[in-house]
Amino acid sequence: MSLDSYKIQDSDIAAKGVISAPNKLTGTAQENKAVFDKLIREAVKGLYNSLIDALVGTGGAGEIGVTAITGVTGGDIQTVLGSLKTLLDTKAGDTATTAALALKSDKSVTNLHFKAVSLDSDTGVFTFTREDGTTLTIDTVLEKVATNWTYDADTQSLVLTLADGSTVSVPLSAFITETEFDESSTITFTVTNHVVTAAIKSGSITDDMLDSDLITTLQGLVGDAADSATAAHQDEEAAKGYKQNASDSAGAAANSQTAAAASATLAQSYAEGGTNTRTGEDTDNAKYYKEQAAGSASSASSSATAADGSAEDAEAWAVGQRDGTDVGDTDPTYHNNAKYWAEIAEQAAGGGVTSFNGRTGVVEPQAGDYTKDMVGLGNVPNVTTNDQEPTYEAAVNLTALSTGEKLSVAFGKIAKAISSLITHLADTNNPHSVTAAQAGAVAKDANSSVAFTMGVDAGGLYMVTPDE
Repeated sequence: MSLDSYKIQDSDIAAKGVISAPNKLTGTAQENKAVFDKLIREAVKGLYNSLIDALVGTGGAGEIGVTAITGVTGGDIQTVLGSLKTLLDTKAGDTATTAALALKSDKSVTNLHFKAVSLDSDTGVFTFTREDGTTLTIDTVLEKVATNWTYDADTQSLVLTLADGSTVSVPLSAFITETEFDESSTITFTVTNHVVTAAIKSGSITDDMLDSDLITTLQGLVGDAADSATAAHQDEEAAKGYKQNASDSAGAAANSQTAAAASATLAQSYAEGGTNTRTGEDTDNAKYYKEQAAGSASSASSSATAADGSAEDAEAWAVGQRDGTDVGDTDPTYHNNAKYWAEIAEQAAGGGVTSFNGRTGVVEPQAGDYTKDMVGLGNVPNVTTNDQEPTYEAAVNLTALSTGEKLSVAFGKIAKAISSLITHLADTNNPHSVTAAQAGAVAKDANSSVAFTMGVDAGGLYMVTPDE
């Protein structure tokens, strides 16, 4: 049945409306109220409920008209829906549609997209609201941005005044690295009272660090040292032999001393007798023959000859000479007389150096026996590595360090660099003339403002200003 049939007609109002009642109602209250409800109960209620049933029924859509839609056929909703289904079915199999559907985002992904952003200007906190209602906050800490600063000369610190009114003191020493020298396996640095000291680590110098000529020289010295060690060993062995010889000589000296004493006694026996060492010595000596010579001229000649012989023997046994001339190697007193054995005894007892620095006997080396100049260390300071005090003058210009240059030159360059750095850090008047545009900041203008758009892509959160 057409929806037009559910309209309320004028005849229904005339027959069942209040207009059909007398001008003055004379019934009971209940009867009078029924007069007012009659049109609703007997006309409107039935037509309205039937209209609802018709609309929710399977044919309801076919009864509702529509304005003509380009590309879609039909004059009622049912027909238009059928036409749209046909178009959708056709489009669903279309290649372009399939490709487009493949690009659509999953709801679990789109729910994470930001749909709104707000900024709390008091706290500097950005709040980003996602499609699913969850939020993300980013604290820019704007309240901690420094708005002014002063210098405290007593503490040598920068005092920053923050946006929230609080202050932060930053020592200038925080901008300067106390030690800016990297130690290596060879060089170590120490800092004492702002003085940088470099020293070579003990045992760190290797062959590849030395000049080739120096290596050649050292290798030669090593070879010489090896030769000297060999010679020293040989000398040690020889010394052992000399020691044994000296021991033997000492024994021989003792024997020689005895022999010398015997020779002296024998010399006395031939000179004057009275030693009880030779049979008939009292009548066979120079003195006796001299005395006998005075008694007899004939016997004087022979006695004089015997006396001369005895005197020569006495001289030979005493000093190894006859009439002032050294005896030959065939003479029985050659290297066998009192003087010779006395000299041998003196040598065996230890000739040469008898004392050193006031010490005698077996002398051991002691501190102070030698100076550093005596051992070739005249230019080496006698202090520990950390107590060395290198001297230098600050360089005039900033230049890079070069390998192989003297420490005094290197420290001069380092002193110039540190001095320039301290001066630069103390310069707060924009020494590089950096502009707001170069720093990516907004130019300082009380009347200026910047609008921007925020969004999220695969790379994360981004902001775009109108200039971009």
